Amino acid sequence: MIRARKLARLEKKSREQFETAQRRFQRGYPVTMALCMTIATAIHCGVFAVNPRLRLAHFDTARDEFHAMSLPPDVRIPPPPATIARPARPRVSETSVAREVTISPTTFEANPAQHLAPPPSVVRRDERETEPFYVPHDVEPRLLNGTEIATALRHAYPQALCDAGIHGTVVLWIFVDERGGPTACRVHTSSGYPMLDAAARKVVNHMKFTPALHMDRPVAVWIAQPVEFTTL
Repeated sequence: MIRARKLARLEKKSREQFETAQRRFQRGYPVTMALCMTIATAIHCGVFAVNPRLRLAHFDTARDEFHAMSLPPDVRIPPPPATIARPARPRVSETSVAREVTISPTTFEANPAQHLAPPPSVVRRDERETEPFYVPHDVEPRLLNGTEIATALRHAYPQALCDAGIHGTVVLWIFVDERGGPTACRVHTSSGYPMLDAAARKVVNHMKFTPALHMDRPVAVWIAQPVEFTTL
């Protein structure tokens, strides 16, 4: 019972405080509203007094005049060309050939040996690896170990020339046998530096090629292989 009484007393007290605040707001509302309206009116009047007056800009009602232009003369399109007549089909004449007409036989009496073309020169095996010559072939040899040769060139590069920034290209004649191995080498175009030429010839022994083919058969040929020395 005592607790209920305390709660009722507190509720009555809070209600009285709320009613008192509401009444205070009702009493001060007209004064506050009038003060705010006065301040807003003063601010608007000050803004209009400071800013310049608005003026109506000049409005021109003139319009652009249209001028008549003469049209270009008519262009006559020529008529399409006449259709070209198709060529006449060839006609095969009917000619009877006698059965007695045959190709004359080839005999040594009609073609003496002194009138025949000379036989092809035969190059001995020991001579073909000393002097470059052309060998008929259908497929060129192809270098297989390019990465390995690039590493070998860096190791064979003369250190004195590399430090001096001297570079060049050597074109070598390389004899590639039927198995794709280089068996002979000659300098075709020098780089201008004997040390570079000698280094290029040392690297040839590490090269591996695919053999050249002539009518699907491996043949030994001479090829021109450039060898480049660069400092980059």
